[in-house]
Amino acid sequence: MDEPHERHLRRKALRLRLSGMPLVKVLEIVGRSKAWFNKWAKRFEHFGAAGLKSSSRRPHHPAPVLTASVVRMIVRTAGD
Repeated sequence: MDEPHERHLRRKALRLRLSGMPLVKVLEIVGRSKAWFNKWAKRFEHFGAAGLKSSSRRPHHPAPVLTASVVRMIVRTAGD
């Protein structure tokens, strides 16, 4: 994904909508869905311009590690 281009589209869509353009026309111009617009409009409302930056999809916490005894128990159970 081209992040600068995507941010440009987000700003453009919001600017057009805030200028009074009907949502259907805005979506036609930027080539995106209503769900896409609503997502970015909500983020803009909550966080301002900083909300138009894509968020990382990386997990916030590492997955829990199973102890060796739990792994053995699972293996034994699966073998039954």
